Amino acid sequence: SAASDVYKRQIDVCLPAADGKKIAWLYEHSEIISRRDEEEKLFFEVRISAADESRLAKILASDLQLSFE
Repeated sequence: SAASDVYKRQIDVCLPAADGKKIAWLYEHSEIISRRDEEEKLFFEVRISAADESRLAKILASDLQLSFE
């Protein structure tokens, strides 16, 4: 709805092209304005709520830590 758009911000997001899980999350939780595919990375321009933006920040930050799972 138009009312909820007030709470959305437009941001740029870069994801690894191979990371289907994060790409799917982005499609599910934001409005994709544009997408540019390069060899290894996808560049998105999205509109996203503040709550989902902070979730996205946590998801992206988790990539910077070593995972032993």
